[in-house]
Amino acid sequence: RFIPLVASFFFSLFGIFYSAWKQNFAATYTSLYLEIICVLLLRLHVLYMKNQLQQKAGRLTIKIIKICGIVGAFALLVVGGVLIYFAISQKQDFHWENKEWYVAAIPAFLGSFWSLILFFDCIKFEAIYEQRYVNFN
Repeated sequence: RFIPLVASFFFSLFGIFYSAWKQNFAATYTSLYLEIICVLLLRLHVLYMKNQLQQKAGRLTIKIIKICGIVGAFALLVVGGVLIYFAISQKQDFHWENKEWYVAAIPAFLGSFWSLILFFDCIKFEAIYEQRYVNFN
């Protein structure tokens, strides 16, 4: 899972600078959100692998990230659909030029996918806290 996540991280990093240079601000915002999601996922998995998740991230933090993940997944799915609708209604072809709606939809759908992964991983991480409390009782 790390290779596609790191690839999405670098894709979004490149997308932020390239779309800002081409003045495609819709793609800049969706790439920025994809970047934030990739960084959060990488950070949580590194803490989980080092067995430091319970010390560095509290239970409330995991719940907030989980809620933001599911809200972001559905919001970016809607944004991606709206961007595709704009591209179809304006009869655009797929080009890497400025104000291109199809290009902005790619990081939106990727961000939606990784937000869902973040949501389900946070459910798994919450189970770790539940297991810890059960073991103490």
